[in-house]
Amino acid sequence: MTATRLEARSRPSSQTPSTTSTSTLPPDNRSLNSSTHHDEVERQIIYEARQADALELYAEMVKPSAQLLGMTSHSPSQPSPSTTSAPVTPVTPSPSSNAPSPRIQSIHDGALPALRTSLMLGKYSDLTIIHKQRTWQAHKVIVCSKSPVLEAMIEGLEALEGPILDISQYGSSAAAECLLDYIYTSGYPEPRGDITPESILNLHVQIFILASTFQVHGLQDYAAERFQHDLISLVTEHELFFNLVRRVYKGTTHENPGLRLVVVEMAIAEMQNMLADEGVKWAFLRLTSDVTEFQTEIYEGLMKGMAVKVMPVQPVLCESCGPMDESERGFVVVTCERCKQDRQVMIG
Repeated sequence: MTATRLEARSRPSSQTPSTTSTSTLPPDNRSLNSSTHHDEVERQIIYEARQADALELYAEMVKPSAQLLGMTSHSPSQPSPSTTSAPVTPVTPSPSSNAPSPRIQSIHDGALPALRTSLMLGKYSDLTIIHKQRTWQAHKVIVCSKSPVLEAMIEGLEALEGPILDISQYGSSAAAECLLDYIYTSGYPEPRGDITPESILNLHVQIFILASTFQVHGLQDYAAERFQHDLISLVTEHELFFNLVRRVYKGTTHENPGLRLVVVEMAIAEMQNMLADEGVKWAFLRLTSDVTEFQTEIYEGLMKGMAVKVMPVQPVLCESCGPMDESERGFVVVTCERCKQDRQVMIG
């Protein structure tokens, strides 16, 4: 009886170490809770977006300081966000460096491509954007941080069926894709497929108009720069330039003059050549007559940019000898209309 009772009492004590051993396994061997995993990914995407904005706005002002570079301390149980190229999986923090150059480079090599990858793959998306036949799985925190207009539209979706934003009424699908590319990467790629100078420049115009509509001011400037570069590099026919002027003034306003300034500057620079060709001259005059705002802004540009030089008129007595010096004097012989006599007149 005694042996039996001792054996019975020993069983619970023999199981206790096993339970304790299981609870003390390394944390890495335990599966992450799904909600915790999702929260960590969301924090990381926010972190990547803020780093991309910091690079765009303050790259020249970054100091070798952990605080300015957005690095904060985390406990071992909460891995800090990483700037590696995989933004959708939690990673173990690596030792930070105080040198600014590698940190800035990591934003180029990690955050921007990674954010675009998250748009393309649609991982952890909480927003669907539709433009006609195109669909993108986006992220509210990134889209709303770039456009106050899109932010207001997205907030209005909360009370409806779901986070589905349809922007089919705004521009083309190609321009909408470039808009999202810029929101995620601060740029957009060259057009693909069968392209011409006209199609490339028209796309820049569409992107600029879309950026103006949604108040993505950085994209306005970027599209205007791309438009100017391709206008100078690709356009060799005045007819194409005139068609672009009509499109620019039809789709833009005084409040967003980026593209207008480009075509006005080009017109002033090419005016002498355009007026020298009779056919081009009349086409240009018809254009300025039809698009009166373009004509007015050319005049304004000429008045602001053209310096008026007053050249002194020097007396010339003999075409072979040329203008006279200030100390020289000469005489010309003229005939009086009344008496018909020759008279000498001194000049100089």
